[in-house]
Amino acid sequence: MNTTEKEIAGDDARVLLRVRDLHKHYPARGLSLRGSRETVRAVDGVTFDIAQGETLGLVGESGCGKTTLSRMLLRLIEPTDGQVYFEGHDVLAASGEQLRALRQRMQLVFQDPTGSLNPRMRVGAIVAEPLVVHGLGDRPQRQRRVEEVLERVGLSGSDCDRYPHEFSGGQRQRIGIARALAPKPALLICDEPVSALDVSIQSQILNLLSDLKTALGLSMLFIAHDLAVVRHVSDRVAVMHAGRLVEVASVAALFASPSHPYTKTLLAAVPNLISEPDRSLVGDRANA
Repeated sequence: MNTTEKEIAGDDARVLLRVRDLHKHYPARGLSLRGSRETVRAVDGVTFDIAQGETLGLVGESGCGKTTLSRMLLRLIEPTDGQVYFEGHDVLAASGEQLRALRQRMQLVFQDPTGSLNPRMRVGAIVAEPLVVHGLGDRPQRQRRVEEVLERVGLSGSDCDRYPHEFSGGQRQRIGIARALAPKPALLICDEPVSALDVSIQSQILNLLSDLKTALGLSMLFIAHDLAVVRHVSDRVAVMHAGRLVEVASVAALFASPSHPYTKTLLAAVPNLISEPDRSLVGDRANA
């Protein structure tokens, strides 16, 4: 697929991220019956946009390519082919300082709130790490920024001197979100950010992410395997199956009238009794 830079960048100033025909192929370990090397198509021709202030939910079963896709957007995994444009810049052509600057504006929230935090570092140092990496501010400015984002996610500036093991799972995920917010990104890539948490804590983190999106004007790629979770935080939903996007629609349209058989299968697995998250839980730091 040959797409010019002008066609990808487009004229729509609202589009923050453009992904066109993105591929990631891996050689299989064994040989086929014909004796040739097989290819695993982890991501196979994915195309989508994310507008400024929009949350796109990316949903699909484990192993469908969601995490591989998210890592390629940041160049943590190099794509086999395709185009990625962020804020009008060609991500796949960037290198050195230009790539570093793009990564500052695209931050990742990891799935595991325990494994993603260095247990030997204090919380203040963890949250300040991206500021140090990107050379943002002097020490007093970084300290003020750390305290600011910790308070924004429902923690306290006094938590800076504590270690991750002193916090609950939900609180550790708040620390991870604070770290992602510290360099003032335009896009958060949330890779299954609530799947490792208890259901009651999930609602608190989902509410927090929704509040941050509104307050800061963030765009998000929210990755999950659970449509019930995606429904509460997304403006549109992209359904991924076997490395491809099989359906992209607004939340209302997808839940009311899914068009692809795989989407219908996912919806059939969603419990019927789905209530809105209890927003009163957002401010409860003791259990989160």
